[in-house]
Formats: sequence, C-alpha cells, structure tokens
Amino acid sequence: LRHDQALLDELADLDVQQLRMKADTDYLDLLPPLKLSGFKALSTARQRNLLQYLIRPVTIYPLPDERVREWLRQENAVTGTTQARLEHENLLLTLHDGRMHFLAAHREINAPGRQITWRTDTPLVLPELGLELSLCESGTRIIPDLENLAFSPGDPLCVHWRQGGERVRMPGEGFSRPLKKILQERRVAPWLRRSMPLVSCDGHVIWSAVLGDFSPSLVDASGRIYSFELITRKVN
Repeated sequence: LRHDQALLDELADLDVQQLRMKADTDYLDLLPPLKLSGFKALSTARQRNLLQYLIRPVTIYPLPDERVREWLRQENAVTGTTQARLEHENLLLTLHDGRMHFLAAHREINAPGRQITWRTDTPLVLPELGLELSLCESGTRIIPDLENLAFSPGDPLCVHWRQGGERVRMPGEGFSRPLKKILQERRVAPWLRRSMPLVSCDGHVIWSAVLGDFSPSLVDASGRIYSFELITRKVN
C-alpha cells in the first residue's frame, strides 16, 4: 500500500508541475493556483488524487471522498467565471478567471468603513489576514510630481478597507480613475477586492495590498521616497 501511495503521489506531483500558475498575490493563498483547463483535462481519478495530494499538508483530517466527488461535479459544471466553493477546515477551494485557488478560509474580511490609525515607526499587524505591514524606503530621486506628500517616518497614516467610490492615480498617469474599474480591468478576484487593505494620507489613497503604490508618493525633506512592505505571518 505504501508503494502504491508513493506512485500516486509521484503522479500528483507531476500534475502539479504542469498545472501550477503564479499567484497575483499570495496573502490569501495557502497553495499556488492551478490552471483550471488543465485540471479539467485530467481523468476523474487523477483529479481526485491531485486534490487529496494538495490538501493533505494543509489540513488535519483527509477530505472525505464524497465531498471531493461533489466538488468535482460542481467544478465540471462551471467555466471558471462562476464560483464553485468547497470549504474544509482552514481551506477554501474556489474558482476564478480560469484558475483553481486554495485559500486560507478565515483570512478573508469584509469590513467597509473600518479604519486604523497607524503610527508608521512600528509595523502594523493585521491578524485577520495574517499580514504585517511595514514602512520601507524605496529610494532617493528627484520627483517632478508637485503633488507628492510631505512625510516623515513615524507620521500617522490611515489603513482602511474599501467603501466604494475610491479614486486612485496609477504611477505614470496624469489623472485619477475609479479603483473599482482598475480592479475589474486587472481581473482581481472578488475575495481580494473585499479584503485588501488600503493606505491613505491626507485623503489620498496611496497604496493597496494588491496593486501596490499609487500616486502621489510619500517623500521626506531629503527627497527619500517611502513605500510599504507586506509580510505574511503565521496565524494560529
């Protein structure tokens, strides 16, 4: 039996190498996403074997076969634009934009209107998302943008979540656009749209956990530019 399981694991590992895709962002992903069309091309037995192989290291108890079969039935009925979900312990398996995503089920939050005043001389821990947000220096250069924001490390910034109606200016663009439209253009998954933290200064949204820096930039008296670093933390 051990020999048979080793052969099945080897087959599953080969399938993973073929189907694995790069995640747009990884703070909600327990595992790298898989290419849905490639997964659909596998036999049902290989699909089931692959799912059990992937789930095993990130769960305590095996996923019952009947739930795997139900998930496969749902998955085969959709195109990848429809949500088919399977939740097991801390794992949420779902589909988006032609990918299978293995998400940390309890790291998604939807908190419109929530705001945190962050003193930037120390990192900000966001335990719901398993994240730590830090201020970092991104370089020194001459900035022609007269709208840059005067800043000193330790100054407070506002960390918040989308309420709707936010406008942002992408680097290199001379005008602002609705954040909602940019997220749609970039095909950002709905769970990331709901849960991504934003950073604002003086009413300007200057950074998001998914899209990175917006204009204007934070610049100190010496011309140093500041940005943000997001670190994934282990959540108990």
